[in-house]
Amino acid sequence: MLKNTTFSELMCARFCHDISGAVGAISNSVDFLDSKNEDIKRKAKDLVKFSSTQAINKVIFFRKAYGVVSNKLDSSLSDLKSLIEGFCYGTKIELDFRNFTSDMIEGSIAKLILNSAVIISGVVMHRGRITYNFDSATKIITVNAISEGCSVGDDVIEILSGKADTLEKNTRNIQFFYAYEVAKSINYDIDISVSEGAVTMVLASKK
Repeated sequence: MLKNTTFSELMCARFCHDISGAVGAISNSVDFLDSKNEDIKRKAKDLVKFSSTQAINKVIFFRKAYGVVSNKLDSSLSDLKSLIEGFCYGTKIELDFRNFTSDMIEGSIAKLILNSAVIISGVVMHRGRITYNFDSATKIITVNAISEGCSVGDDVIEILSGKADTLEKNTRNIQFFYAYEVAKSINYDIDISVSEGAVTMVLASKK
């Protein structure tokens, strides 16, 4: 595994990249708030409001997905549902949650579920349908993504299965390495299967 400092640097770079779009949109819109053109001013206000919500949602989401606190505290499935919905705010992704009740689960499993959301939302490329199913008896999480042209690279599958130790780590793949490490820390496997227009991710305990 990478030295902690290098891993942290890559994760920080990835985080900044993920929120830069919303922050940049806010910055670009502020200059138009003083416009004498009421239509332009209204559109600028709407964009600032939309982008602010998007940025706040992502910061809250990533704090839970990456933060140390999420390892120690239990989380409710309904809270995770809200976080994932917030993370996908502004996209054309349809979300369907099954058996995501107010039941509590361990913090590290919650972290794994949230990191799976980052991965699977990238698979559908901001347009498609993602279905989450939680089996309370086995604690198996199944995530199905349906989207035209969605696919997963062989390198991603290798990383998530722990078979890519020699692969160079960078800002494009560090999220997959991180998700694998989270799964490994709680003795979970991440299995991915790909078919035409669909990707299924299964998070299951090795026990």
